[in-house]
Amino acid sequence: ITAVTVKDHPKVLLTSDSSNSQCVNRNAFGFSGTVSNSSAGKYKWFLGGGSASTSDTARVQKNVRFSSAGTKNIRVIYTDSNTNCSDTSFSQVIVGDKPTASLRIDSIDNCQKYNRFDFVNESTTVNNKPSFAKVNWTFDSVSSVYGAQANISGSWGNITTSNADSLRIRYKSYGLKKVTLIVTDSNFCGDTISSYFNVLQMPTASIGIAPSSKGCLDNNTFTFTDTVNWPSGPANTGAYKWDFDHSLTRSTTAKPPTATTSSPSSVSYNSIGKKMIRFIFEDANGCEDT
Repeated sequence: ITAVTVKDHPKVLLTSDSSNSQCVNRNAFGFSGTVSNSSAGKYKWFLGGGSASTSDTARVQKNVRFSSAGTKNIRVIYTDSNTNCSDTSFSQVIVGDKPTASLRIDSIDNCQKYNRFDFVNESTTVNNKPSFAKVNWTFDSVSSVYGAQANISGSWGNITTSNADSLRIRYKSYGLKKVTLIVTDSNFCGDTISSYFNVLQMPTASIGIAPSSKGCLDNNTFTFTDTVNWPSGPANTGAYKWDFDHSLTRSTTAKPPTATTSSPSSVSYNSIGKKMIRFIFEDANGCEDT
């Protein structure tokens, strides 16, 4: 007669100490094995593909990170040191793919006067479905905001608006501006994109008349001078457009009627009356003052 002993096998339970659904661009999972019916033994871990570690013998696995999206199968095997009996426990975690943030601006350069920029959210999810749990726009130095935004916070400085897929922005000041778009999908995975654009400074034009603003019909000759400045200094390059008898209701009596030079001279008139002089300066960026 021979006696045999059948020993109870250990029982291991795999648990997670973090959320079972995280994003591929920022994930850190934690796993642990809890054992009963055993006083001593070893753990062997098998972590899903794409992780920094695939096998370890510690009871607790911390900061397990995955570099690819998908469902990850987690397995731990515990082996009793005295009986060599083992047990296995399984679990799954989901690594969500991040969306791709993208924005479109209708123009990257606008003159300060009457400036207007239209922004459109063109971000996509991994399945190319343009639906997001949260959409945040941040602008600097904004004058006014138009659009189907749900929330706006800020003052005349930086403004943040959320849950708007399209916005129209105007600026009070010229200079290089920045917009940042943050999109977050239903799995709380997000992406960020920033873009820069220009509000162009405006020239300021003024007219001078020499020798005076009056002359006789039989002997009148005028010289007109111009002064053009930008806020940052003199405006030296651009197009000059003169109309020496500007009227919408009658023909001109000026000789010459127009000019395209700076400070034109020898302008005369063959009729009496008050004459409207119009001077337009357009700089190299297409911004003009009258």
